[in-house]
Amino acid sequence: MRFPRPLIAAALLVAATILPQLALADGAGFDRGLLWRIEKPGVPASHVFGTMHVSDERVTTLAEPVTAAFEASRAVALELVIEESLQDKIGDVMLLPAGESLATLLTKRQLLLLRDVAAHYGLPPERFLGLKPWAVWFLFGSSPGERQKPGEKREPLDMMLQHRAQDAGKKVVALETPEEQLAVFDGLPQADQLALLAATLETGADAGRYAALMRNLYLSRNIGGLLHFFTIAADAQSLAAMEHARRRLLDDRNERMVERMTALLEKGNAFVAVGAAHLPGEMGLLNLLAKQGWTVTRAW
Repeated sequence: MRFPRPLIAAALLVAATILPQLALADGAGFDRGLLWRIEKPGVPASHVFGTMHVSDERVTTLAEPVTAAFEASRAVALELVIEESLQDKIGDVMLLPAGESLATLLTKRQLLLLRDVAAHYGLPPERFLGLKPWAVWFLFGSSPGERQKPGEKREPLDMMLQHRAQDAGKKVVALETPEEQLAVFDGLPQADQLALLAATLETGADAGRYAALMRNLYLSRNIGGLLHFFTIAADAQSLAAMEHARRRLLDDRNERMVERMTALLEKGNAFVAVGAAHLPGEMGLLNLLAKQGWTVTRAW
């Protein structure tokens, strides 16, 4: 089953849209700012940049401090390195087992809501019925505005950074493989998948408005606000599912990404770009780096 490539790419780079629903800021203090300088004595400074995985020009137009840090870097690390063959790799993982359908897993109300939300993406609801609940939640994590019209060539911020780095001859490193990221979602209990999807369907008609609010939080560099944003609207059942998923989707991934970026940081002049929701909080990347002895300073 094939979905439009921009929708798949935007959904894969999901941290700033889905993952904020799964986190609560823990008071570590890194709640404002998108660009952070990472340094220690004897090592050239590196930078960590929080992204939002959209192609909106207000997001993809980089501020001067971000551009300067990016251009000065020798290596760029991203959550994922997107390849042309990626869509073909993930299709089978997203599918329900043969003979199963969301038509029997969702309530009649939820199926009606699914039809409405699918319309916002310009796709027939039947395209989603053979997918696992997490996969639909995953795809609906991208803004409807990310679906491009024929002839349009817009890239989400992460993909833009990847291509700029590759064009400049910089070393480009992935902090996760697509298989690892998909395994995180695919391993969620089905009950949690259904609860998360149900919450998304209830608010799906307002996807454009929520996307605008999230974009404004991002543009104001309020990453703590992004962390809290979706928990306000969630019901008790979906909040419980989010809490169950939080360690798997955020904490464990943050620990893995810190481990993998350390070698780059030790050499210095690295530029690490990950979803902004990964940065703040007790188990956020910035606090984990600080605990390792790095000096973490807001640069913008």
